[in-house]
Amino acid sequence: MDGPNWINNTNWLSNLPVSEWYGITTIDSNVTAIELPRNHLSGQIPDEIGQMTNLKMLDLSDNNIFGELPASLKNSVKLKSLALSNNQLSGNAINIFGTLSNLILLDISYNNFNGNIPKDLSKLTRLEVLNLSNNNFQNNIPTEIFRLKNLSELNLQNNSLSGSIPRQIGNCKNLQILDLSRNQLTGSIPKEIGKLINLTQRLALDHNNLYGMIPKEISLLSNLQHIWLNNNQFSGILPFEIGKMKSLRSLFIYHNNFVGPIPLTVGNLRELEIFFGQNNSFGGKVPQELWFLPKLKMLRLENNQLTGEVPGDLRILKSIQSINLNNNRFDAISDSITLPSSLLSFDISNNHLFCEDTTLNPDSLLYTSQNYMKSKIIGLKQQKCNDDLRSSFNISTNNIDFEYVKTDSIAKRQFWISGNNSKTDTLLFYHFDDNFYISDSSVVINQDDTVFVSIVYSPIEVDNNYDVLIIEDITSNKSEFISIVGEGVESLITERDNSIPWKFKLHPIAIEAESDTINIQYDVPEDSNVNITIFNLGGRPIKTITDGIVKAGFHTFNWDGSDNTGNPVEGGEYLCVMQAGMFIQIQRILLLF
Repeated sequence: MDGPNWINNTNWLSNLPVSEWYGITTIDSNVTAIELPRNHLSGQIPDEIGQMTNLKMLDLSDNNIFGELPASLKNSVKLKSLALSNNQLSGNAINIFGTLSNLILLDISYNNFNGNIPKDLSKLTRLEVLNLSNNNFQNNIPTEIFRLKNLSELNLQNNSLSGSIPRQIGNCKNLQILDLSRNQLTGSIPKEIGKLINLTQRLALDHNNLYGMIPKEISLLSNLQHIWLNNNQFSGILPFEIGKMKSLRSLFIYHNNFVGPIPLTVGNLRELEIFFGQNNSFGGKVPQELWFLPKLKMLRLENNQLTGEVPGDLRILKSIQSINLNNNRFDAISDSITLPSSLLSFDISNNHLFCEDTTLNPDSLLYTSQNYMKSKIIGLKQQKCNDDLRSSFNISTNNIDFEYVKTDSIAKRQFWISGNNSKTDTLLFYHFDDNFYISDSSVVINQDDTVFVSIVYSPIEVDNNYDVLIIEDITSNKSEFISIVGEGVESLITERDNSIPWKFKLHPIAIEAESDTINIQYDVPEDSNVNITIFNLGGRPIKTITDGIVKAGFHTFNWDGSDNTGNPVEGGEYLCVMQAGMFIQIQRILLLF
């Protein structure tokens, strides 16, 4: 293994006892430990390693070792610690580890191992640290490894793992570190995550394809310090119960699809130092409690839909270094600014400040802190007063195929357009030529509403037809293109049963003054697990409408205005959230009583 070039090869291959060779430990002339990390070793691990049947520790990490692990390594059954990280090892070690039942630490991170994660790892019942990160392991996480009840660290970061997070993860109740980040995992976070009550150091699920709402059971991890959920497809409201996680020091939830208000319970996170919630769809006012977190250092909430007033007095944030509120909908600011000396930057650009109030302008603000702090504020004069914050519209598909249609017959295909334009009465036009047509050439759609569009295809001759449907939103001057493909063959399409909806939908909720109940209407296109919950603007769940399997069809729930305990709720604004798999929709409820 290129011994002459080692950083330290003291006494190696000399006539001195092996116990005096650098990095070697012996007991009764038997080698029990080889510790040569960061020593410029290169080449392959020799097959003779398997002859050291009394070996308990092997640390060859941070070298230039390559090739596959020798099969003889499985004979080292007394091994307690195997550290081979940061080398160039490769292959699939499926048949190596199963016999090493005394292992407490197994770290083969930062190599080129591939294939499936070995199921035989479940035989290592004494294992406390399992680090397979930064390799090329593929396919599902085997449920068998969650039989390792002594695990304190499980790190599978940066592989090519797919599938969902197994619910059996709740069996590893001694975990302190769980890192599944930077894979291709899908599905939602299982509620069994709440059983990991000893998870204290970090929960890292970032950079995957996870979706759905964050389960409230995550709040049971009351001693957890760091959470990475960023760069996924999580949606819904941030759970009100997050305020119970009073040991949190960092919360990374950026680049997701969270909506609704930031729960006021974040004010309970007195240890929080970093909160990154940018690039979501958070709306409403920032809870005042957030501005009273004494240890907060960095706050990023840019690229959301937050409203209300930009705070002027930040003296309570004695540790704050950076605040970014860029590209939101803040429309007011205090005429007196007091900033802590720790602050390095405060970005409030691209909001709606100074747009309506002609008596207040950036130059008239009074700074009660040191004068130089004025230069720390970014974007005072870079506002969006002429931008009405229009956004485009969502379409359920961008390609529609017509098949099995006879000449001169008529076939229909349906799709949905969902409005998310901040202005009501968005006027959409759609048009195309040839063998395709729509009976109505325009439609009016409101924000958060959904309209159903049917394309009709009547082939003139048996042939392939290609066209593009152009949909234009004239209120925001945007267009959407849908590819249309018609293939004329010999049989006519079968139309779908109109008694079953085509798509999940939570209808806008209108309050009738003379009615004692509120009709909540929702559509379910197939038997599905559906959750519909009413939240207050603080993010607290008030009423559960349904939570379980719902049959396909059109449904109505008559809500009498009571909460889950049967007590009447107060008048005001509430949010009704419907979730089914990746689908999520929110409607507002305004109670006047």
